[in-house]
Amino acid sequence: MKIKCIIFSIVLLLVSGNSWAQQTIGGNTSFDYLSPKTYTIAATKISGVPQYDHDAIRVISGLTPGKEIKIPGDDISKAIKNLWGQDLFSNIEVLAEKVIGDEIFLNIILTGRSKLSKFKINGVRKGEADKIREIINLYSGKTITEQLATNTENLVRGFFQEKGFLNTKVTVDQVSDTASFNANIFIINVVKSERVKIQSINIYGNEDVDLTQYDSKFKRWRKGMSVSDGGIRRGMSDTKQQGIMRIFSRSKYNQTAYKRDKATIIERFNAVGLRDAEIINDSVYTIDEKHLAIDIFIEKGEKYYFGDITWVGNSKYSSGLLDTLLGIENGDVFDKMLLEQRLFMSPDSRDVTSLYMDRGYLFFNVKPVEVNIDENIISITNYA
Repeated sequence: MKIKCIIFSIVLLLVSGNSWAQQTIGGNTSFDYLSPKTYTIAATKISGVPQYDHDAIRVISGLTPGKEIKIPGDDISKAIKNLWGQDLFSNIEVLAEKVIGDEIFLNIILTGRSKLSKFKINGVRKGEADKIREIINLYSGKTITEQLATNTENLVRGFFQEKGFLNTKVTVDQVSDTASFNANIFIINVVKSERVKIQSINIYGNEDVDLTQYDSKFKRWRKGMSVSDGGIRRGMSDTKQQGIMRIFSRSKYNQTAYKRDKATIIERFNAVGLRDAEIINDSVYTIDEKHLAIDIFIEKGEKYYFGDITWVGNSKYSSGLLDTLLGIENGDVFDKMLLEQRLFMSPDSRDVTSLYMDRGYLFFNVKPVEVNIDENIISITNYA
């Protein structure tokens, strides 16, 4: 694709160590680079695109008859930038056809981009083709830009990758449509791969978590299971490795779902007081054409506990009542999700927000703020 501003030809000469430039039009008229001059546009001709509104092109370019422009100057480059920004042209040239006194006659020569007349999808079933048509947003008359074919390839490839066909190949060929003026046909070719399954999910850095703060043996067992390697894998809702119990279940890799599942892993550690837990590194790599593996490296960090929890602005209910409803005591394992649940959205409506809203305080809001962190003890002030 070319953008040209042929309003002058440049001749650069070196004379006695000094450089200067001269701009020549038609061999008879010159523009001195060192002495810009102001001209009035006498006429602006539009060439090459009879299908477009020429008056609109003049307005968009800013090179309208009667306007004063400076040559050399920024007016021509701005005009080209404005026209290029419309994504309608593949080539732009601005020529000065003649100059009479202080008047200049311009010719904007444009090559219009091709339009899409239709598209075909090869290599897929009818049902898949119908779904692809819904996501690629192609239609007759759409302007073909440099990005359109690439974006189409990426969307179609992403459609199959979301379903686990990670190695699917997609190409878009353009064929001239002889039945239409300046129009092309998109031929979307799909070579569908085998579905790639997750052979293994490997967890590193997840040594035994200290759960001695829980009095109940059952609770220690339940919490321990949730943050064990197996518990982490089970907690990943949509990213599953192959196994004996999953013979008839799909074990596909989906990048979007995997990001969600990584967030779930951190939530599990947060729920047992490991507030700073993070995935410090992870990798998804190919084992063979049909299998991949995932390595997840975890840094658990230190354990935190709730300190004092105070209330500010709670004129309707006493702090004691709100403490009872909250059900969190000084020394309990810090669990931000539990705190938010008890403040905003408990499934059984046992939360502070429901208490107020059920009694007509529809615009009630509470904001928890961590006011102090001392030796892994986090104190909270709730502003109601």
